[in-house]
Amino acid sequence: MFIAIAAILYVPTVWLIRLLFIYSFIELGRMLVRWFLRRRYAGALKLVSGGNSAPGFPIIAAFRQDPSMTLESADLLAMRRMELVRIAVRVGPMLGLIATLIPMGPALLAMTESDLDRMASLLRDAFAAVVLALAASSIMFWVASVTRRWAAEEVVAIGRYLEEAEANGA
Repeated sequence: MFIAIAAILYVPTVWLIRLLFIYSFIELGRMLVRWFLRRRYAGALKLVSGGNSAPGFPIIAAFRQDPSMTLESADLLAMRRMELVRIAVRVGPMLGLIATLIPMGPALLAMTESDLDRMASLLRDAFAAVVLALAASSIMFWVASVTRRWAAEEVVAIGRYLEEAEANGA
């Protein structure tokens, strides 16, 4: 019974790994665009209160649209924007492990039956899936780390702006 359930999980797991791999490159591209915009429009603190737009600074842009936003709300927004990336970082290796272990049983069975072609095919698919999952998770980890730092910089800039506004009595 458990073997049948595991076999059923294999195809959805492989599809999730493929989607995760594609999504990792989409997020990498988004991060590179934001990097370019952040370099072009540097000076986040000025962007908090300034009249210019804040491309590449989504937390600051949200604050400028809603000036009543608190620092805690800005922090929550940053966490919410990173949620899917953080999940992808953690789920990728798990999916890779699942996609590796499911074909291992049939591969070992094929080995006992001296069916080396079937065994090699199953092992090739198993290890290819784990490599894709780990590559996607590695990309997503890098994206998550950089994006987390950028979000923290924006929240700090908003905090400084709010402190200055409070000190000036605004």
